[in-house]
Amino acid sequence: MTKDEGAAAFDRVLRVRTLPQVIVSTASLQARVAQWVNPPAVAAAPKQKAAAAHDRPLLDTAYAAPETDTQRTIVAIWEELFGIERVGINDNFFDLGGHSLLAIQVIARLRKELNGEIVLGKFLELGTVAAVASLVDSQRAKREIRQSEWAPSSGEGDEFVL
Repeated sequence: MTKDEGAAAFDRVLRVRTLPQVIVSTASLQARVAQWVNPPAVAAAPKQKAAAAHDRPLLDTAYAAPETDTQRTIVAIWEELFGIERVGINDNFFDLGGHSLLAIQVIARLRKELNGEIVLGKFLELGTVAAVASLVDSQRAKREIRQSEWAPSSGEGDEFVL
């Protein structure tokens, strides 16, 4: 959901004062409830896929395979944490069932796997593997240019902040 869509939804909720509770869902609410009631299996150890990963859900986006190492790394993280096979680079994080707590787990894995930081708000705004990978690669390129222009790089401990 974009900022404008969120503001519009918030405005509509404020106008209806008779409802005790409101749910805002960017995808099929029934599918999300089913996913919450029967969550995907979690891997027993880090970097191990769940034994019984779920098939790719029906999405509005066609499957697009990862093309770069960065995309492959991010797809592997999403597949493991979602317990879903064949996450595509254009699949939306929220359409796959993502939420803010899972986003924090993804960001922690990105930090570990790609040696960098990404701000939660920016991650949620980007929403797809392709967009996150593009930003990561762009930040890496900028970092490499700065390092080559201003200081010799040790190659260790270098981090990017997104």
